[in-house]
This record gives sequence, structure tokens and C-alpha cells, in this order.
Amino acid sequence: KGSNTAGSSGDGIVVFGTTNTYSGTTTVLSADYPQSMTTTGFTRGLLVTANGALGTADGTAATGTTIGSTNQHGFLAFGGGVNYTSPELITITQVTSGTFGGYANMTNGTIRSISGNNTFAGGIVLGGGTAAANITGHSTDNVVTVDAGSTLTLTGVIQNGAAGNILQVAGPGSLVLTNTNTYSGSTLVKKLTNYPGTLNIPAGNLVLRGTGSAASSAFVIANGGTLTVDSSAN
Repeated sequence: KGSNTAGSSGDGIVVFGTTNTYSGTTTVLSADYPQSMTTTGFTRGLLVTANGALGTADGTAATGTTIGSTNQHGFLAFGGGVNYTSPELITITQVTSGTFGGYANMTNGTIRSISGNNTFAGGIVLGGGTAAANITGHSTDNVVTVDAGSTLTLTGVIQNGAAGNILQVAGPGSLVLTNTNTYSGSTLVKKLTNYPGTLNIPAGNLVLRGTGSAASSAFVIANGGTLTVDSSAN
């Protein structure tokens, strides 16, 4: 297949639970409502539970996955303890128009780890923008949320996309970075709220392990968020 779109227009989850062999792109789009993800469960979006579920990848955008569009959010979750070693490149698109145009973080996380200890080896290209930066908890669509009892380890490189390139970490679980990341925007480890104020996701826990790094142009740790530097081997 040349390209594939996965997601849901209402309540519901699309699950990719086996290795897939298509070699085109994948676009993840989900219903653009504040309740798309809640603290009690992953209710809309694409859930990946198997290595290679997003198709054959070579580390480029031509075989990669795009989350969201300029007028619609997308939500991608990992679960069940998946070890995703395929070099899938994820590109996040900042929402700038539509019903909630200009308001990022309508839900709790563009990339999410919902259960188990998950590892993703692909690169991540951050979306640009500082949408609704004047609203507490709102700054970017580049949000990684890790649920309670879960860990997400990113071994690929997080890199700049468009202008902005902010990374925010939220949720009671831990996000572990093990590579030398090249994005240059702010790193936010703080609570996440959505535009209507119906969600209040606790601040995250960020772990830099081995050579793992995070951009320090503006490092914000607030609302009980934590930063751990672990110099041990990955």
C-alpha cells in the first residue's frame, strides 16, 4: 500500500497487534475532542502492541508515520510491553486550525504509553508552534504521556521539525531517553491540562540514561515533575 490512515472518528481504538508488511506511509488521525484520552483509559486513536505493526520502515518519512494534521489531532499509543525495534520515523504535526485551531494539548498526549514497559527505536520529528502558550499546561502537540505503572523508553533521536520544537512530558509513569537528542526547543516536565479544563494530568517523570539528553534551552520542571540523570549503560 502507498499510504494508510488509521484512527477513529468517535469513541474507539484501532489496534495494530501484529507485524505488517506494507511499506508506505501511515497517518494517524483521531476525533478532535478534549475527551479523546482520559486518565482512566485510552479511548480514541491507534494502539500499537507489536513490533513492525506500522509497516516496513527504513527510517525515512517515505515509510514513516505522521501523527495529526494542521486541523485534526492524532493519538498514538504503545502498550503491552512492546519492543519496537523497526526504524519507524514518527512526525508530529501541530494543529493550527479547525474547531480547536490554535489550541494544543486537547487531550493527554500525542504519543502515549498505556501499559507495560515499552521501547521505541525510531526517530521522532517534533511539530512546531507554541499554540495557546498563555493557557496553563498548553504549549505544544509534542506531548508524551506515560500512564501509571508504565515506562516508555525512546532509543531513537528526537529532532527538530518546524519552528518551536517543544517537548512536554506528563503522566505518572516514566519516559526514558537513551540517545543524544538534537531538538532545540524547551523541555517541559509539568502537568498537562486541556483547553476546557476537564483534564488535569500530573507532571511527568523524565529519565536521561546513558548518553540520553534533552534540550536545555529552557528546561522547566514543575507541579511535582521529576528529572533523573542515570549515567549507567542503556
